[in-house]
This record gives sequence, C-alpha cells and structure tokens, in this order.
Amino acid sequence: MEAVNITFESLCDTPPDEALPPLDRAEIGQDAVVNEETRFWRENGYLILPRFFSDDLLDAYARSCVEAGVTPHGWREPCPFTHQPAMRDLACHRSLMDKLEMLIGTPMGLNLALTGWRSSSRTWHQDDYLNPPYINCHYAAVWIALEDTHPDSGLFEYVPGSHKWPLMRGSKVREHLPEDKLDGNWPLEAEKLVTGIFDRKIEETGLPIEAFHARKGDVLIWHGRLAHRGSIPNDPERERRSLITHYSSILKRKDLPRHKRHGNQGWYFLLPDSVEA
Repeated sequence: MEAVNITFESLCDTPPDEALPPLDRAEIGQDAVVNEETRFWRENGYLILPRFFSDDLLDAYARSCVEAGVTPHGWREPCPFTHQPAMRDLACHRSLMDKLEMLIGTPMGLNLALTGWRSSSRTWHQDDYLNPPYINCHYAAVWIALEDTHPDSGLFEYVPGSHKWPLMRGSKVREHLPEDKLDGNWPLEAEKLVTGIFDRKIEETGLPIEAFHARKGDVLIWHGRLAHRGSIPNDPERERRSLITHYSSILKRKDLPRHKRHGNQGWYFLLPDSVEA
C-alpha cells in the first residue's frame, strides 16, 4: 500500500467547537471543571494518577484472569467485562469514572477492554478514528498497571500535545483501502497505511515521545486524539500485566443504545449478544 503521498491532514478534519468536549474547545466551556488536572489534560492530552488503585482490587482482578485460564493473552472478545465482575470492579470504579467525567464533561461508559498481559505492539494511531464520526473525542482510554512494568516488556508510548492535531477520520482512511479490505477488520489493514503517516507527522512536529514507566496501581488516562502505541518489547516473552479500557460518552454513543450500571459504580455498555454476570 503506497502512502508516501498521503498527508496526515488529508485524512483528518477539525470538528466544530460545539461538537467537542468542553476542555477541547478554543475557549473552555462554561460547564467544564477547571483545576490543575484538567489544565494539564487540556495542554498535554493525558493524565497520570500514581497508585490510584489498591493492591486488593488489582490482585482480585489478576486472580480472575488466572482462574478463567486466559493468561497471558487475555480474552479474545472485546467486551469481557459484561461477564467479569472483577474487571468491572476496576474499570467501572466510581473514583475512575468521576475522573473521566471531569475530563470529558459527560457520563462515560466502558465499551472496550484489552486484557492481554503482553505488549500489543500496535503502531502509532489515534483511537477516535476507529469510532463513529459523531463521537468527536467524547472518548478516552485508560491503562491500569497490575504490577510494576519492566522496560523490556514493551512500554506504552505516547506523544504529549498530539491531541491538538486534527482528528483522523475512519471514512477518509477507508477511501485508500482496497475494496476487499473494507469489512469489519478494516482497522488491521488501515494500520499499514497510517503507521508511516504518523511517523512522519511526529518527526515533522518535533514533539517528544514519552513512555509510561508504570508502577503497580498507577493509571494513565489518554485523550481519544492522542498519538500512542504499544512499543515492541525487547523480550517478547516478558509479561506486562495491565488492563487497558476504553470509554465513550453514554449520551453520544448512538450505536450502543444499551448500558448498565455496575452496582453503585460506573456504567458499561452492553452489546446485542452480551452475556452478563
């Protein structure tokens, strides 16, 4: 696939201010919470919360993974949280959901979980280009460290400030894909296209690449437009125990009309064929 003549900007657009979360607008929305954390988020596109979760919660979830026999590769399905209460105890914890609502300005619901304990080695991308076009950054993702991460395990890497770049659109990416690759697995084909485009964009802007050297219980929240990747591990067999979760506004996600609350904690979405527990 030839992408050398395709620019980053040609695959993007800039949504109107009123379509964006309050903290993403040119002038911060009047209903936004303004504090040290939200100012940092607005400038950098991520937020690190050291030792945010207790060992008890982390260890209970890790045990549930072992008991389910899914380690180290995780559940193959994208929404195992619908039948894994210990996962929801972490991913829908009220303290975390309150942070997400503060950053995005709307109640959020869990819609995707990546549960493998090794680096995905996924190359540079924005998350929001994989979403329906009406989401417009009412979206965030979270990296939860279940243990201290070793530098040889393939650390999560991100480009602070890249959330200010235009928003890549899935429809514009798909225009450059072969017709026989436009099925439900199109993001895999798109990765071949967008990787080099992101590499050039990062080099052109000169923005630094940072790595998340996580300690057990640390949490990193990142913006739907932040450029990020799972780096290639020096030791492919070394585990990097984590839970990676993605959230959308329950008010915006029209394609996922069903959502449920985890006890008195936060919300999660239900797919049509979800098995609940």
